Amino acid sequence: MAFTVSRLRAGGYFDAIASCGPPFGLADPITPEVRLRPVYSMLLAPLSLAIAFAACASPGTASRRSSPDSLTAEEIRTSTAGNAYDLIRQLRPNWLRATGTGSISGGVARTQAVLVYLDGQRFGELRSLETLGVNGIRSMQWLDPGRAATVLTGIGSDPIAGAISIRTH
Repeated sequence: MAFTVSRLRAGGYFDAIASCGPPFGLADPITPEVRLRPVYSMLLAPLSLAIAFAACASPGTASRRSSPDSLTAEEIRTSTAGNAYDLIRQLRPNWLRATGTGSISGGVARTQAVLVYLDGQRFGELRSLETLGVNGIRSMQWLDPGRAATVLTGIGSDPIAGAISIRTH
């Protein structure tokens, strides 16, 4: 957040300008401007700038959500979930719906599963998340099947719908 109280403009007005960073997903910063008469500028400039600060600190601009493919430490910390499964159900439910239709390999039909990895090691499938408390989780990331196969170990030729990679403290 940066602000300036600038020059006397035509008509006897002062500019008080506050600028905060761009809201999530927008390229241009928000720049509230307040124009004050010289008589009132000394009294109202601090109030005007306080209002501009509040506008920049509103949940619409200051609150940042991570990408749809990750859960940040802040999101995890502020959640009311008791286990990792509930955490994902509350914050990224589409990760739980990512089951595939299945495949036929060697004459055997197999359902695609979402795998769970804990600190780089295979932990299980989705239901294993119910046994994992949220207190020790630092971050979580969704990996699509192609990326999971290249980044994670132990997938082999199993048909997967994706993977959830969990990092702990």
